[in-house]
Amino acid sequence: MTNEQLKQEMESMKEMLSEMSLNTKEYLDVEETSRFLHLSVSSVYKLTHGGKIRYSKSGGKKILFRRSDLVEYIEKGFSSTSEEYQKLTDKMIDRTFKNRR
Repeated sequence: MTNEQLKQEMESMKEMLSEMSLNTKEYLDVEETSRFLHLSVSSVYKLTHGGKIRYSKSGGKKILFRRSDLVEYIEKGFSSTSEEYQKLTDKMIDRTFKNRR
């Protein structure tokens, strides 16, 4: 194995370890959050300032995100299935009839 190949292999391993740590850490900083969400850092800041994702400012200026909050944000973006729409419709119909009684 050449030195160049060895360097590439080491870089690849570093990236893999970095990605693995994202999945085990409870709190992520802005850079880690951008990688976790596959967004730019500026997009992460826009989400925080727009109140779209929860964050904490620990002491100074460092912003931290709970991984569970980020997962929740991702899950909110999923479209509903037809079964979920049907349940929601049924619930709304039930409420309408209960209010008329």
